[in-house]
Amino acid sequence: MTSTTRTPHQRTVTLTIPSAGQVANDALNAALLPVSAARRVLPTKRGLPLYIGLGVLGAADVLEWPVAIGLGVGYAALRHSGVLGKPQSADTADAGTKQAAETEGEEAEKKKIETTTARDIMTPDATCVRAKETVLDAARKMTELGVGALPICGSDERLKGMLTDRDIVVKVLGAGKDPAQVKAGDLAQGKPVTIGADDNADEILRTMAAHKIRRLPVIDGHVLVGIVALADVARALPDTSVGDLLETLSTD
Repeated sequence: MTSTTRTPHQRTVTLTIPSAGQVANDALNAALLPVSAARRVLPTKRGLPLYIGLGVLGAADVLEWPVAIGLGVGYAALRHSGVLGKPQSADTADAGTKQAAETEGEEAEKKKIETTTARDIMTPDATCVRAKETVLDAARKMTELGVGALPICGSDERLKGMLTDRDIVVKVLGAGKDPAQVKAGDLAQGKPVTIGADDNADEILRTMAAHKIRRLPVIDGHVLVGIVALADVARALPDTSVGDLLETLSTD
């Protein structure tokens, strides 16, 4: 806004009075000076409130301009060098949390496998078929118990082998033999694969995978004390471990 004042014997003097908007704009530019200087060192949204605050203090003459600018630039430089640390982004923080949870879950699974024993998950007091009993007797026991396999035990209570429903079909019926005449002990070939009662779950998984079997007789010394079946493993152990075992058993 411009005004002109005339008085006798005096020159005309023109005064320019800035508008309120211009005054506010100039004040804002002055206040943002330390902000601009600091952002040249490290542009960061998280540091901006501090820079603006320093600028306002400088504009209000609470801080001298060199002090305000120095504080803003110094803060930015410290953040840039890593002394104050850089805040994680939301994505980085989420990824870190997820990774930590996965690691914790893996450690929990490992601990469970290491501390769970065959005795913990076996079906105890497994019913045997005696070596001198017939395959027909064994088939009747399987039907009564609702199982597909029975351990074969000798008169000394030692395990001689395992008899499965598949053995009966393939090795007896399929071969044209009479199941009432064939002894269960005749089908107990080779040394049976067993697991110790105090062996951990990791050993169970390895043994089942190595021999591709779904049932493991559990022995304590030389005495049969139970059976660990694939179903027992699935109920007691982590899904990841069971899935790996199933994949191994399903491949030739």
